[in-house]
Amino acid sequence: MKKLFTVIVLLASVIFSAPARELSDGDAFADFTGVDINSKQVKLSDYAGKGKYVLMEFCASWCGPCRKTIPFLKKIYDEYSGKGLVMVSVDASERDIRDGFTAAGREGIVWHTIFSKESTPCELYDVQYIPRAVLIGPDGKIVSTEVNIYGLPAVLDGIYDKK
Repeated sequence: MKKLFTVIVLLASVIFSAPARELSDGDAFADFTGVDINSKQVKLSDYAGKGKYVLMEFCASWCGPCRKTIPFLKKIYDEYSGKGLVMVSVDASERDIRDGFTAAGREGIVWHTIFSKESTPCELYDVQYIPRAVLIGPDGKIVSTEVNIYGLPAVLDGIYDKK
């Protein structure tokens, strides 16, 4: 019951909180801060706008559908990280960050992860459901705010086959 209440409160806070500004395809990415798996403070700008495509995936350690995408995301990482794709999972579940650390280790996530107990990342990107993915271009501009995770191979093949 407590878990259900937490999920309802989280969803209500995400749905009913308005983003500072609505980001659209072509806009510059919005930066935010969190911690990585080593509890070191990191920002999205540590990865985005550095000349590579960045796939930012919003998730939570308690989210079943998010966890089901992990094997697929591992395949994406294995295939495209060598071509220059940077992957960043954003765990903005507003729960104990240690839950996220544990889940990332258990699931074998090897790409970058930013943990945030604040709703700021979700507010900045108007995240109303998870999992959700955003693709940021090498120039730091948003390529797509609504990337279908399972459609990524077609999108990334189109990007990397052009090079």
